[in-house]
Amino acid sequence: MSESVEKNRQPTRQFLKTFLAVFIPLALIVTVFQFVFYRIEVANDRLALKTGEHFHLDNAMSLISGEIRSVLSDLAFLSEMYELREMLEHPGEEYLNEVNQEFLIFSQQKKIYDQVRYLDETGREIARTDFNAGRPVIVPASRL
Repeated sequence: MSESVEKNRQPTRQFLKTFLAVFIPLALIVTVFQFVFYRIEVANDRLALKTGEHFHLDNAMSLISGEIRSVLSDLAFLSEMYELREMLEHPGEEYLNEVNQEFLIFSQQKKIYDQVRYLDETGREIARTDFNAGRPVIVPASRL
């Protein structure tokens, strides 16, 4: 009986050896392909993320640059105002009222600045217009 059991085991051992000889290399090849595929996917995901972040950063930089250019343009406009130059050359209420009116019009048109004001060389407010939640007003001298 032991001989018969041994004969039955021999084909099973041979099958197992053949199976392992084929399965292990195939499993190893599949594992290597999966690992390579995974690494390619990770690299592609990183590239997509990096590209997206560069896109968002470029958009933000463009937006900020545009805002800064707009503010610089407004500053240049305000600094070249005729009424302001006249008030500086001829101090008095007449030109101060005109500067306040120009600040009011500027605030009404731009609608983005909370305050438009002129400070003298000591930092004291000379003229100011407050946006006042969409209803710009000239601030009286007593409140400066």
